[in-house]
Amino acid sequence: MRKGLLSTGILTIAVALGVCDAYLVEGGLPKAVLPDEPPTKQTLENQGNTDPQPSSEASEPQAGSRVRKMAGPEVEKIIVDLGFEMLPSDELSILRTVIPAAEATVEQHVLLTNGDRAGLVAWTESPKVKQYFLALKEALHASFSPHVQDLVDEMQRIPGKPPRNFLTFFDEGLSPERIVFLRVRERLYEIHVREGSDDIMFALVDALTQ
Repeated sequence: MRKGLLSTGILTIAVALGVCDAYLVEGGLPKAVLPDEPPTKQTLENQGNTDPQPSSEASEPQAGSRVRKMAGPEVEKIIVDLGFEMLPSDELSILRTVIPAAEATVEQHVLLTNGDRAGLVAWTESPKVKQYFLALKEALHASFSPHVQDLVDEMQRIPGKPPRNFLTFFDEGLSPERIVFLRVRERLYEIHVREGSDDIMFALVDALTQ
């Protein structure tokens, strides 16, 4: 049953990605750019979506453009420094399902602590990660079961760190573990958090926001 529900959600997401590309070619994604920032609702109504989005993108590179020229955080090093053991994983993740291999590589590892599964991390790096994130978000919101719990969907600005898109939820219809999507600059992460591993897995989320 869970596998079937997940497949249905993935199909919806894949369709949404195609729609997302079409909208982007024509000038933007109404409703999806800054839905989690209440002060921008009037701006979106008066000016449309394309004005707030470029200004956000324009301000982000000023603080982060120099960082983009660097390699970015070394994900494997951060994982090891936090005390995880990494195992290669072929299990189904949403990123590996929806992002074409010809467009971007998705790295993926199961994370263990003291020999027990703590969760999973998958990530990709591409100039299109914002498009992927917006499409994933719209599709997931349309695919949640009535029993979705602890849903948080917001743009977060942490002093001293780059802005990050943050989406997390628990929905047994999609996964038996909590799922976190994190978009920082040109990286998009999918993180699965096993019950009881919240503290260490969210320490990883914070460490990846560099």
